Amino acid sequence: MSARSVERVVLSFGMAQIAIKLYKAAGAESVSFNMINPKTGNRLSQKLVDSVTLEEVLRSESLKGYEYAKDQYVVFTEEEVANMQAAKKDSLDIAEFIPTSEIDPLHIEQTYYTAPDKGMYKGYKFLYELLKAHDRAAVGTYVARGKEHLVAIRTYQHGLVMYQMFYDTEVRSFDNKCANVPISPVEMAMGKVLMDTLSKTTFDSSKYSDRFIEKLNAAVQVKIENPKATITEVSAPVQNTGMADSLRASLRAIGMSEEKIAEEMAKIGITAAVAAPVAAVEPLTLTAPVAKPAKAKSASKPRAKKAS
Repeated sequence: MSARSVERVVLSFGMAQIAIKLYKAAGAESVSFNMINPKTGNRLSQKLVDSVTLEEVLRSESLKGYEYAKDQYVVFTEEEVANMQAAKKDSLDIAEFIPTSEIDPLHIEQTYYTAPDKGMYKGYKFLYELLKAHDRAAVGTYVARGKEHLVAIRTYQHGLVMYQMFYDTEVRSFDNKCANVPISPVEMAMGKVLMDTLSKTTFDSSKYSDRFIEKLNAAVQVKIENPKATITEVSAPVQNTGMADSLRASLRAIGMSEEKIAEEMAKIGITAAVAAPVAAVEPLTLTAPVAKPAKAKSASKPRAKKAS
């Protein structure tokens, strides 16, 4: 949990009130680049310019416009926008309790850890035990940054987490285009063998990391030591093969022999012949074939910034 809370909220249901603090549970790592003048190496600044007259306008003099039709706007002042926004309140009103299974992950926008505010330990533990005992989540609303948010509070490990949820109108519809695409028994059987081979009983998220961030950090260090270094990308051509052949190639790539593949297929009742083995597709690789200069200056190792 981060050391600094981002919000203080009072949970309210019935006559009971429990003050809690919110902490961001996660934040996506992002890369921030600045626009640079190649002639001077200086950072470029952006200006607000009228799209028709090209007249420069100060940000303090600009208004907010809502495009209700093509190139047609209604204009609002900052004060008018502020009057329309929901008034900030410290309370989170719990409207209902629902089964935890009813929370659709697709609706989760942001996750917050929670902790009891000073003197609220008893109430916090009571709500935790109540929700845990009945496998329920508390649903309600609270206001942040001028918008009323739909939220759900549920148990997680030894405490409570709060999901900030998307409204139904914010979740896009899903149109499945593959309902009538046929999948053969051989393809399904080969896929099951591959899935079983790669299956784990638990998920260890620490095995995964953002490779782009790691490569960027390494590339930045190379660029500091040798500004003329070039980072190149090398990729293998994509091979167009059938699904069964691709699955077979995947099994061979992880070290499974043809005999073992046939044996696993037989276990699930598939004895039909499949296409001849194909070579595994080469994975994408990134290289930076740049030699470090003989006398590189020492520099502190930069890190890619995380999104706030």
